[in-house]
Amino acid sequence: MRPIRLTGIHGDSPPVPLDVYVTDSKTLARMEGEGSIEMTLDDVFDLSINHVWLPAPMLAKAPGSGLTDIPEGIRAIRGHDMEPSSVLVISQQGIT
Repeated sequence: MRPIRLTGIHGDSPPVPLDVYVTDSKTLARMEGEGSIEMTLDDVFDLSINHVWLPAPMLAKAPGSGLTDIPEGIRAIRGHDMEPSSVLVISQQGIT
């Protein structure tokens, strides 16, 4: 899967759905600039529920880099409190 780049957003970005059926993949996300990364276990296509967004854990081996390792089972990622100059990059390897 090609990396997804979101930029030019003020506030919260739209959710980016992940491929939850690939269990042996590695998903990484990186925030460049202001903002943080949030993730959800909820189905973002179900508009009848109030989605619960959780802060994504930062990689201990990369402090200050904005790099996040997304655990298996996460259904979507979004940028939180982004500025127009911020860039959210999401990369999911897919089937190996």
